[in-house]
Amino acid sequence: MNVSRRRWTVLPIALTVLTLALGACTSAATSPAPSTSAAKSTPSHTASAGFDVAVENAKPGSRGWLLKAQAPGNHVLQGYADVVSVLSGQSFGLYVDATAAAIRVNAVRIGWYGGARGRVVWTSEAIPTRRQAAPVANPVTRAYSANWPRTTLVSTTGWPEGDYLLRLDGTDGSHFYVPVTVRSANTTGRVVLSNAVLTWEAYNTWGGRSLYTGEGGGFSSRSYAASFDRPYQHGGLGLFASFEFQVVYTAERLGLPLAYETDVDIATRPGLLAGARGFVSPGHDEYWTVGERYAVEAARDAGTNLAFLGANVSYWRIRLAASTLGANRLEVAYKGSNRDPITGATTTARFRDQPDPHPERLMTGQMYECYPVSGAFVVRDPSFFLFAGTGAHAGSSFPGVIGVEIDRPYPVASTPQPMQVPALSPVTCKGVPTFSGFVYYTAKSGAAVVSVGTMNWTRALYGVSSVYGFDRAGADFVMRVTESILRGVAVPHLGLLHPAQNELFALHLSPNNSTGVG
Repeated sequence: MNVSRRRWTVLPIALTVLTLALGACTSAATSPAPSTSAAKSTPSHTASAGFDVAVENAKPGSRGWLLKAQAPGNHVLQGYADVVSVLSGQSFGLYVDATAAAIRVNAVRIGWYGGARGRVVWTSEAIPTRRQAAPVANPVTRAYSANWPRTTLVSTTGWPEGDYLLRLDGTDGSHFYVPVTVRSANTTGRVVLSNAVLTWEAYNTWGGRSLYTGEGGGFSSRSYAASFDRPYQHGGLGLFASFEFQVVYTAERLGLPLAYETDVDIATRPGLLAGARGFVSPGHDEYWTVGERYAVEAARDAGTNLAFLGANVSYWRIRLAASTLGANRLEVAYKGSNRDPITGATTTARFRDQPDPHPERLMTGQMYECYPVSGAFVVRDPSFFLFAGTGAHAGSSFPGVIGVEIDRPYPVASTPQPMQVPALSPVTCKGVPTFSGFVYYTAKSGAAVVSVGTMNWTRALYGVSSVYGFDRAGADFVMRVTESILRGVAVPHLGLLHPAQNELFALHLSPNNSTGVG
């Protein structure tokens, strides 16, 4: 996202999609039984080899588990974990601030589960709670951290690997969510679903500042670092509901061999992607470390397929630092070499900028183009194999799917090739005509890379929306193509089966970046 963008534009979008998420889940969950009454599951899988997505999703789901995040009135309930991910069987700390005398915790694993889209794998006993002290900002980085004493220790014994929401239920009727990933011990032969927690945290305004705004909403008073030692906004769901929830349960519905990691894991655990069949980046995956960037590119060069289901990918380069709770709990982002005290490969600026430019197109095939945008997705080549079964024809147009940020391919020598562009959607951004691209290229390793070029892609997976303008045809198209993408990246060396046509330069797109931030 452009440094000049104001944070207020993001907040209503996140809240709107959160509402869509609640509606999608509650409409599928017809039983009124609360998840707190669900029976505790018998420990089954661990994060070792042998986990089977299909077997897990054959288990009964938990109905009615997703509730409004906060009860009316003056109740306070909020919390966070001291990890972004954990291996099954390990324990982590939970930190809670509450007006309620006690809470119960339901650990909900996100999946298909016959349409319930979640399963409660563990329910706590009553846990005493208290009001916590107000947060304090670091005087140098301006980062807010909660710095609360730990409320309880949670064991994940018996929790299958996957994406989890911990639902905190206060005795006063309040609710809050804490996301935690039970990561996979290895990714060999699997499709890796990456949680973009670095982007969640970058937009997190809890305490009064994010990497975009400070007190009063000004960019100049923003923080230069974001701490994981605090709750997420929007009832604790952060950006997970907006951009990732639908991808996870769609992939699980398909029964694919999946692995679950966060971008912090990929950045800090060398070799984690070794042998993975595919890597899936969710709808808003803007903040990357150098370690994550090179790990994903190395995986591609070793044959791992890549899918980018959004736009504005790998735009900001950040680095990780320790907090009082441990390593990699602080996301540093000065957003410019003129501000960052460290100069070199880890300077926190845009990846395309000096002092060590490595533009995002080298990985995704596209460049972040412009914001704000709203338009129709336009099919250029209906014979493209990932569009099979959609019924689309040349010129098919699907309103609302393009937005609110877009990428486009640039015909310059460093753009990966061979590349084809099966969809090219004309839009106007800030009064200037430009395009959003849907691109596909193949690497020498046999890996295939697909980038959808629009941030609204995963939002369209929720279905028809008057807010974004998705109609039934558009929602069905996006769902069918997403299923094809997810199945495709699960095929070893997909690029050998479907080599890309080399057509980028024949489209005569402008190499000039004046149409956007380029």
